[in-house]
Amino acid sequence: MKNPGSSPTGLAAAMALALIPCGAQTARADADGARARHVIVISVDGLHESDLEAYIASHATSTLAKFVNEGVSYSNAHTPFPSDSFPGLTAIMTGAHPRSAGVYYDDSWNRSLLPAGTTSCAGVAPGVEVTYFEQLDIDLNSIDAGSGVGDLSTFAAIRQNIYKMSQQARDAIDPKQLPVDPATCQPVYPHTYLRVNTIFEVAKAHGLHT
Repeated sequence: MKNPGSSPTGLAAAMALALIPCGAQTARADADGARARHVIVISVDGLHESDLEAYIASHATSTLAKFVNEGVSYSNAHTPFPSDSFPGLTAIMTGAHPRSAGVYYDDSWNRSLLPAGTTSCAGVAPGVEVTYFEQLDIDLNSIDAGSGVGDLSTFAAIRQNIYKMSQQARDAIDPKQLPVDPATCQPVYPHTYLRVNTIFEVAKAHGLHT
């Protein structure tokens, strides 16, 4: 556990890269001022732009090559600092620097929130290690994170049952592992920990589906 008030001590070398491609037909339509109908976001942890270029050069007929060559590819992106997966992907989805988003790492110390599992908040001193990663799963030993979708003991069973998982990620989170808001005495889920909105919220506010 990190000391109170400390910042994350390690900087991972991984960088999140996102492709937001449209099909060739849509890309051409955009040039005429038409509206794109679908957007696909592909995030590959640790994949550098040079790695993508090398892959496309040696796999010219691959789906990724088609996305880049026929769709829209923006290669002038830069990772935020610290260049870790969590703040990197957060930056892609919000456009915010870690200082604005409030996310520097997936394991950090927060001076304002209360310890995880707190149910009676009066008089509790603030300060908690915030761990927004697989530690939050209801069942750390289950492929479905404890969602209870059924048998997952074989590949055939996984193919049959894994899609029964809830589309709401919070359903697989153990709220007792979450930090607590002293104002409401309620767990703080990952999406409410952010200080800014995301592209998904912007899309939904304009009547779009995500």
